[in-house]
Amino acid sequence: MKLKEELLKIADCFERSGIDYALCGGLAVVIHGYPRLTKDIDILIRPEELDRAREHLAKIKYDLEAGTFRFNVGTHKESVMCRLARAVETELTTLDLMLVAPVFEKVWSDREVIQLGS
Repeated sequence: MKLKEELLKIADCFERSGIDYALCGGLAVVIHGYPRLTKDIDILIRPEELDRAREHLAKIKYDLEAGTFRFNVGTHKESVMCRLARAVETELTTLDLMLVAPVFEKVWSDREVIQLGS
């Protein structure tokens, strides 16, 4: 699976569902013109949208849940990530949903809208 195609599917899913999101991680760096090798898709969403996001992502086969992970627990940098994946034949695409937390509020409020695709 090609990451760009998968990203476009996810973005379309969120757009159609009315779920606000922000691309982050390696693909965001690439979109801003800095080459970087990455093997997954990282997206920032509001915590209250997680259940709806899972529901809608399952419709495009992001239905393999690896779990919810907590980082820097008890610190001002505490954050939560939910990992989902989509399997097609022998290929697996990993999607990390980072939940907006105080440590990400500035990133969330300063996010840019960029047209993806052609």
